[in-house]
Amino acid sequence: MFCCSKKHKNKVHFLNEVFEPRPPFKDPPKKRRKSVYPMTLSKQEQLKKNKEDITKERIENEGFTDKFLDEIIQCGGCQEKIALKERKELHHCSECNNFYCCNFAGICVGSECSIVFEGKKQSLSYCMNCVNPYFKINIKENGECLCKNCENQPDLPNHYKEV
Repeated sequence: MFCCSKKHKNKVHFLNEVFEPRPPFKDPPKKRRKSVYPMTLSKQEQLKKNKEDITKERIENEGFTDKFLDEIIQCGGCQEKIALKERKELHHCSECNNFYCCNFAGICVGSECSIVFEGKKQSLSYCMNCVNPYFKINIKENGECLCKNCENQPDLPNHYKEV
């Protein structure tokens, strides 16, 4: 038996016999895509509306700022009531959580109360009631102090602990 005999003939069907014929191709009508945000107003009306919205938002922001600046804070040292509108310099004590316009010791020089943030040394600040009043650094008015937590550190220089 020959395997290459012509007895077995491949049955090949033409595509026309298998598939239905396609209709002739025509250009479909071009449809315009609708925009996501259709403009119902003209440009001048839209500009006018935007200007009104911005003015309304500005008035609301000014109202909030005025309400915020009307707040009154009491000094922890002299008990004077200070409105934020006065723009008077107030210091916050990290220990007793009060604001001070006077009786303020300064910013702690100890390493326990400070961190380095964006290349700058940031430290907590304290009032005269929350620091040791016998140290010279706490009595000087140079804006520096030594808090009670940092005065017991062994790595602190001795000139800060002078009485």
